[in-house]
Amino acid sequence: MKIDLFRIWLFQQNFKKTTVENRISICNRIERNGIDLENEFKYDNGKNLLSILTYSKKEKDDNIKPKHNIPIEGEVLTGTSTLKHSANLYFLFCQSLNRQIIPTSELKEDIAHIEKDKATSEEEKRVLIKYRLGQSVYRKRLIEYWEGCSVSGCDFIDALIASHIKPWSESEPNEKYDLYNGLLLSPNYDKLFDRYLISFDEKGSIIISNQLTDKQLNDLKISKSAKLNTEKLTVEHLLYLKNHRANLQ
Repeated sequence: MKIDLFRIWLFQQNFKKTTVENRISICNRIERNGIDLENEFKYDNGKNLLSILTYSKKEKDDNIKPKHNIPIEGEVLTGTSTLKHSANLYFLFCQSLNRQIIPTSELKEDIAHIEKDKATSEEEKRVLIKYRLGQSVYRKRLIEYWEGCSVSGCDFIDALIASHIKPWSESEPNEKYDLYNGLLLSPNYDKLFDRYLISFDEKGSIIISNQLTDKQLNDLKISKSAKLNTEKLTVEHLLYLKNHRANLQ
């Protein structure tokens, strides 16, 4: 179970701290009783487990026992309902991690051709793929999502660049077109982010490489207090950013 990310996601759903810790504790109890929530989600999006955790007042009145063997704290009807609610929250969290953009067959073919071209260097491939993605539905979705530069808010869309957080060359197939693996950046931020000279922490605040001087930052119009648009920043972004920060120069 991805406890740390689940906790962040719960807070982003506006649950109070006590509720967040309670739901995590209940999910831990479910797992301690031999149920792997990750595997349940992979199997059928958790539908079978949620069915097992469904228990009605009529069943209770008819002295029918719940279909699960997980210990209940307190009244059985309310306790089983809380188990189901907590598991369902975790499955909703898992669903949020799986959102991605479906590429067109034409885009797939174009990028496959670039990747197989032995006459093109890896650096040239990176630039060509980024350019091709920038013309695609991927960039359009990033524009719809961020509505401007992810950092500065600049809404001069023609100047903004679709930038992967986890590089294309290192991404798994489901990550390459994941909406949450992308930022929409103005050229100065994009270049530094692409070169791991800047990154962002778990609150979206900018992290700057020691290689950059104050003069260079000023010349590039990079603010030390810059941060990602926190209204748009999600736990999915944070998962990719953790990987990006590890490569900061």
